[in-house]
Amino acid sequence: MKKGTFKGLLFQEFYTDKKSYFYSVLAFLIITLLSLLGLLSFKFGNLGKYEHLMPPDMKPFIDIILKY
Repeated sequence: MKKGTFKGLLFQEFYTDKKSYFYSVLAFLIITLLSLLGLLSFKFGNLGKYEHLMPPDMKPFIDIILKY
């Protein structure tokens, strides 16, 4: 195996799949933003007003889902 062959393959893979990497990062950022908005809504917004109507074990479950 020649020196630099593997490095060339990595660069080729990156350049041919650049769009899919971009869309993956974009989807990650959108999902993160939506989760953050959900957490902030539970803490400070409209969903926090109705917290007393939820079963007691539901809020920690929703927090865990939105954090991950």
